[in-house]
Amino acid sequence: RHPSPSAPPAPPPPRRPRAPHAANTSTLTPRGPRAGTARRAGGLGLSLGVAAVYVVLSASLAPPRPLSPAGPRGGPRRAGRMHPAVPEGPLGVRRPPLVISDDTRYSLDHLDVPTHYKPYLDSVLIPHGLILDRVLKLADDINQDYVHLTPHMLVVLKGSSGFFHDLQKAMFRQHIAERNTLIPFTYDFVKVSSYSGTASTGQVNITGVDLSSLEGRHVIVVEDMIDTGLTMTKILELLQGDTVRAASVRVVALLEKRTPRSCGLKADYAGFEVPDAFVVGYSMDYEEVFRDMQHVCIINERGIQEFRSGLPSCPSTPTPAADAGASPTAEASEK
Repeated sequence: RHPSPSAPPAPPPPRRPRAPHAANTSTLTPRGPRAGTARRAGGLGLSLGVAAVYVVLSASLAPPRPLSPAGPRGGPRRAGRMHPAVPEGPLGVRRPPLVISDDTRYSLDHLDVPTHYKPYLDSVLIPHGLILDRVLKLADDINQDYVHLTPHMLVVLKGSSGFFHDLQKAMFRQHIAERNTLIPFTYDFVKVSSYSGTASTGQVNITGVDLSSLEGRHVIVVEDMIDTGLTMTKILELLQGDTVRAASVRVVALLEKRTPRSCGLKADYAGFEVPDAFVVGYSMDYEEVFRDMQHVCIINERGIQEFRSGLPSCPSTPTPAADAGASPTAEASEK
């Protein structure tokens, strides 16, 4: 319908005011349903700020916690610029050896045994590959225990030379891989004599090294085999006595022999526990023979008799003549 001309027009409804500009919202009091959200956000921010201040004050007032020796993967933490050295406790925990049973034997025909030694050997006791793998584990055990120290390796000549050669290479490579900033180890040599033929005499002679220079050092004695233990006992008495006064002394041996003649001494790190048999090879000898053989083998009775007095004398080789018709004497007389 059209309104009558006599009625005045109705006034328009009032317009709602527009929302203030974003720049001016800080000066206005929020109204409507968003006001509760803003108040809750402000309260949460205040709570987080108070919590942060509490954490900072607690950390500054609490006593410092000791650094765990465990590394990022659960192993020992290596000393360095990012990981300070942390002692892992007193040294002295024995590493048990790998036991070789009495009936363990490998045929000489199944492994690469030098032809010139086969007639004098009974069997192979420990193949060279197994020796190398076990040496790698010994190197890892030593590096873990001495992560915060630089040990001094005291190598007993001559039988330990081959064992130490592979051991120090493995220790050095693992040390480099761990990016350890310490010097990995130092080493020296000592010559010890105790064997006469196939038996240990118990009379030990130590020569070649000034042991007094080891005062205050952490010493690791490197030995090829512990038989009766008398040789190693003498060495340990010397290193731990008033003359040397080493800070600590431990023993790493490739072999430990099961024998009733043992005095009871055991190595801290031992590669293998072997039967009571006379073994040669891997730098261990019988009258200076068999050192160049890589495997650890058992010598037979023929070998003992053949080399009882050392290497047999080599037969003289005749000098070849200048021609087929002339003798060496005639040729020499002509000159």
